[in-house]
Amino acid sequence: MARKFLRKAQFEEHEIPVIMVSGSLCEIRVKDLYSLGVRIFMAKPVKINRLVREIDELIEESEEDEINKND
Repeated sequence: MARKFLRKAQFEEHEIPVIMVSGSLCEIRVKDLYSLGVRIFMAKPVKINRLVREIDELIEESEEDEINKND
């Protein structure tokens, strides 16, 4: 299910930054998810401060990309 979502999200008109949260940490699967466009992988339990920080960084990157596109 996650793979289908990731393929759809990444190859539509806009790339969507994805933060994946999971209770399992299989190294091969995590690498596969990154190759499908996952930007950040977080293992449960997730600390809210880290999640907020990661989201803020993705927003900043997105804003910088928009500025660079318009230059």
